[in-house]
Amino acid sequence: MKTIFKIISRCALVIIMALAILSSLPVRSAFALGFAGGSGSVGDPYQINTMNQLNMVRYGLGYSYILTANIDLSDATASGGLYDNGGKGWQPIGDSTTPFTGNFDGGSYTISGLYINRVESSDAYTGLFGYLSGGSITDLILDGEVHGFMWTGALVGKVSGGKVEGVTNNADVTSYNAYGGGIAGSLVGTNGVILTCINNGNIGFAPSIATAWSIGGIVGAVDTEAHISDAINNGSVLGAQYIGGIAGSIKGTVELSTNYGQVDGQWAIGGIVGGADVDSLTALSINHGTITSEYDYVGGIVGGGSGVIYLSMNYGSINSYSNYIGGIIGGNGIGGRVSTVINYGNVLYLGSSTGLIYVGGIAGVNQDAITNAMNFGRVDSTVVSGGVVGGNDVNGLILNVSNSASVTGGGYSGGIVGRNQGLVQNVYSLNTSDGAMTLGSPSLGYMISGDVLGSIIGFNNGTLKQAYSLGNSINKVGETDSSSVIEDADLYFKGKNLILYNNSDDSVLTQNRLLVNRLSDNSEAYNELEDELIMTSWNLGVLEEYDFPTLYTEARIHYFSIIYFANGSTGTVPFDETIYVAGDSGTILGNMDLAITDKVFKGWNHQADGLGTGYELDDTYEFIDTDLNLYAQFEAPLPDTGRSSDVGGLFLVIGAVLMIISRKRNSQV
Repeated sequence: MKTIFKIISRCALVIIMALAILSSLPVRSAFALGFAGGSGSVGDPYQINTMNQLNMVRYGLGYSYILTANIDLSDATASGGLYDNGGKGWQPIGDSTTPFTGNFDGGSYTISGLYINRVESSDAYTGLFGYLSGGSITDLILDGEVHGFMWTGALVGKVSGGKVEGVTNNADVTSYNAYGGGIAGSLVGTNGVILTCINNGNIGFAPSIATAWSIGGIVGAVDTEAHISDAINNGSVLGAQYIGGIAGSIKGTVELSTNYGQVDGQWAIGGIVGGADVDSLTALSINHGTITSEYDYVGGIVGGGSGVIYLSMNYGSINSYSNYIGGIIGGNGIGGRVSTVINYGNVLYLGSSTGLIYVGGIAGVNQDAITNAMNFGRVDSTVVSGGVVGGNDVNGLILNVSNSASVTGGGYSGGIVGRNQGLVQNVYSLNTSDGAMTLGSPSLGYMISGDVLGSIIGFNNGTLKQAYSLGNSINKVGETDSSSVIEDADLYFKGKNLILYNNSDDSVLTQNRLLVNRLSDNSEAYNELEDELIMTSWNLGVLEEYDFPTLYTEARIHYFSIIYFANGSTGTVPFDETIYVAGDSGTILGNMDLAITDKVFKGWNHQADGLGTGYELDDTYEFIDTDLNLYAQFEAPLPDTGRSSDVGGLFLVIGAVLMIISRKRNSQV
């Protein structure tokens, strides 16, 4: 009996050990035999060289694949074709319930003839792939025609925590509702990225659907913690609300991207991004396309929002029939930071109103901070206009900016700001202000206004400090009220007739030179005016396409800030109100409530990727010649020390136990 038990025990042990080994080996099934080769692993992906093999991907959503030949779907997705699907064309691979989680390598081959027409309200997640979650799609070229209702992209409807890289789209895309893009409808998730992608297709919406929103040349919407980098759009983009050359709307990051396509829409229209949420980042990006808006908020980089715009340039013409029009951003909201930007594009108001509509070379309206900005584009309107900002809100800061172009406006218009209620400091107006010149004059730097005109500010009931003017200027500040503060302005200029009109003796005017003060009884107190003063050491630096020079004169003090970025996290960014000069030391603030799910805050870094200099609470930084930008850094907590095992491991444990029992019984025989 003991002998039989030993035989049974050893047989069971052999079977269990065999099962453990088999459980860890790939299964070569009928599904695998349907491909040209490969086992479906990352190192040995299934090989695809026919459209039927491409269609089989939907039955194995977690495997790895590689395209080994061009595939033409034209006949298969045409009426009556194999993949016609009742006129709806190609059925997207994966959806929100069963997404594609594997890896698809296009091998730089082309899938052409892609036709999809899924525009019913029940349709969602439309593209070659419907829904990508955690996987990747790389190195693929697409051509065809895609129509979808919501979450529509030529490549994929929605990317959630996945990666798309090196994809070129030549297909036209039409969205009938929301979230439409040349590459993807939307991009979400902590690890959601779109890298080095190009769109050549035209992106639009059904004219009968007037509310189509979040439409972009690359992606419709970018959610928190997701980002786009190194993207190029060449196609036209048309939509209703939140329309951008790269992304329609963002809560995450768009960087190192360029738009050449024309962008048209109704509300929140931008050359790079249509609408930017708080803590979003648009950086190192360039727009060359013409931007046109029917309604409010239109800009060369961002239409409107409260995010960060950094190191970006616009060359495209900005056209609007309504309000808040800017060469960089239409409306910079509360929490918005615009820094180190240049506009070369003309900013044109095409409407007929003469009311409080704001047009500016950098921003139409500013409610937060604009620093280190330069405008070279003509500002032309019949409304409130500024060479840099049309209207500066009561909490708005405009610091270290210049305008070198002509300004034509009505109402209140100025070489720097049309109407100021906040702080304007250390600014340069290089234009002339000559009322005798007529509209359309080719002269560089002239100013015309139908109402109140100033070479720096049209109407001021805020604060102006350190203002500089170069040229024949009629007014430094066109009009002020009792809330106005103008101090330490120095008012350097080259030319004649520098006059400051002030219609209230309650205004604060301190340490200013060369002004005429109009008192409340309409009498005038004149200061001595010289015919000409020469500005010393004027230097604009070398202007090249990727060079962002610093303006300075010997008379100018350069101011710096510590600016904190959420870097993909949620919560409130610390705000340092101190303005520093060279030689000052700033103290680093701590984290307030910034957070990323399942991660812990570990400090700040002057590079977003964490590869630069790190800083912690109460560290100090000495300013030399630039702002200090700090990005929040997070890391995963210490791993759980608990252990888990797979089925194969369980079999091995059971086998080991049986082996011990068998040996004990053998020792008792």
